[in-house]
Amino acid sequence: MPRVTANGIEMLYEVRGSGEPLLLIAGTGGDHVAWNVQVADFRSEYTCITFDPRGVGGTEKGDVFPYTTRLLAQDAGGLLLALGVSRAHVAGQSLGSVVAQ
Repeated sequence: MPRVTANGIEMLYEVRGSGEPLLLIAGTGGDHVAWNVQVADFRSEYTCITFDPRGVGGTEKGDVFPYTTRLLAQDAGGLLLALGVSRAHVAGQSLGSVVAQ
């Protein structure tokens, strides 16, 4: 899996598909795999970007605690910047939907 440094931490991410970028944010404790079923459908129309949130799976915890929705949103935005994506559709599950907002 590819990794990139974003918002001061090393993040694991995956990009699949083609078309406009679609960032998919998992809920509490979920990782990039939580989106596999949706990505199977979305990847024909979107470039799907999934990732392991801070402290989950292959992404570093970092030194900041407690995690806030603002911090998690900065991580997601930092990932997009690190990947050179200036605009994207965004969707989330559970806490991921709060981060997306």
